[in-house]
Amino acid sequence: MNNISIIIPTRNEEKYLFTCINSIINGLYPKDKIEIIIVDGLSDDSTIEIVNNLSKNNENIKLITNYSKTTPYALNLGIENSTGEYIFIVSAHAEYPEDYFFKLVEWANKLNADCVGGVLKTKTLKKTKTANAIQFVLSNKWGVGNAIFRTGVENVFEVDTVAFGCYHRSVFDKYGKFNQYLIRNQDIEFNLRIKKSGGTIFIVPDVSAIYYARSTFREFAKNNFQNGLWNILTVYYTKKINSLSFRHFVPLGFVLSILLPLVFSLYYFPLFFFSIGLLIIYIIFISNIILFKKIRNSNYHNIIFAFFILHFSYGIGSLIGILRMIKLVLK
Repeated sequence: MNNISIIIPTRNEEKYLFTCINSIINGLYPKDKIEIIIVDGLSDDSTIEIVNNLSKNNENIKLITNYSKTTPYALNLGIENSTGEYIFIVSAHAEYPEDYFFKLVEWANKLNADCVGGVLKTKTLKKTKTANAIQFVLSNKWGVGNAIFRTGVENVFEVDTVAFGCYHRSVFDKYGKFNQYLIRNQDIEFNLRIKKSGGTIFIVPDVSAIYYARSTFREFAKNNFQNGLWNILTVYYTKKINSLSFRHFVPLGFVLSILLPLVFSLYYFPLFFFSIGLLIIYIIFISNIILFKKIRNSNYHNIIFAFFILHFSYGIGSLIGILRMIKLVLK
């Protein structure tokens, strides 16, 4: 049985961390073959207390302080202080079934892959109508595009990225570590770097983890704004337009197709109706998706709003990212 290192970057994760670590501790993988490395970015909630309490009865839990507070620094610190033959990059926002790590190591050996990952099943901590709408959108292909690690697969499939992957230790010698300039998208960029260098990444259908998404529209919008913003900044810092996939820029196109005609309608008013027409078509399209799923309850409007928030906040984030990139270039 291979030794494994499970790296969890944290900063103020008190709502999720206990469930996350417990799911790992209570798994099938032999305890003497696991090290759980918590790399904490100076949390000021009860995150550290949770880790310290759990580590009293679990000597394989290690705590490292990440003074930079950012995720890529945390991941690289974890890798540098790890000893496992296989390294897992996971999230505190998730819960892992008892066979998760066992199966991924088994598949990594079987496929001789640089990285393997499973499917994410999205849930929320709260069970409100808003939370249920967010859960629906993040599990639907029209919400997350061709991110099949969210929508699921039926067979083993070679992909450009996975979530919470299992990497062979040699991968970080061959392809380097995570780009420390990328506050977000560091995993996507790293996985694409592997693919472009001839490496292999597979998603397997019989392995899944539960990811806990944001439960309010405010948190949902803020998170997706940051995702959109960092799509553009990822291009700037990597100097490569193809450091991300095409799907990451679709929301920007959606927002521009609505906002640009509105701006130019100040000079040619009929363009105003073009934007309104696009919004109507969008709402009709989303409504048909919901009806196709046979959702005919009081949550109907929340789901439409959740789709709009996802696409619009993501696109606005990318638009602000372009303005920020221009500012950085002109410095």
